[in-house]
Amino acid sequence: MSLEYKIGDSLRPKGHAIVYFIDTVDSKKVSASYIILLPITVDLSKYVPPFLSNQVDSLSSKDMSSFSFPPAPEIVDSEEWINETAKKRDDDLIFGGFHNLSDVTNLMNEVSKILDIYSESYDNNHQKYEKKNYRKSIG
Repeated sequence: MSLEYKIGDSLRPKGHAIVYFIDTVDSKKVSASYIILLPITVDLSKYVPPFLSNQVDSLSSKDMSSFSFPPAPEIVDSEEWINETAKKRDDDLIFGGFHNLSDVTNLMNEVSKILDIYSESYDNNHQKYEKKNYRKSIG
């Protein structure tokens, strides 16, 4: 699955993106979620009360390095509003496709897939860029 960037560059993901979907029945109905890739590793165990720590032990710092919120896209004003918002905020804008916006479980799965692909693309492309710049600085 490749991502359909409406704004942004798949070779240089910014690390923050709006992902949106259009309803299969009513094409004026649009929903969106926000993807964030944190530049800092988070140790969740520092923020959890001791009595809950065994429930959080299974979470790695990788689990919280990227996420989408809301996890299931919410209805927004319009596709135009999404476009304007992404431009104002300098976000990547990714079209997730046409889906039944009433099927929350499916939408959560779609957002999760897009998040994984976006995160992997960010990691791969930024590692190449950082290595290239590092070589320039020492060369």
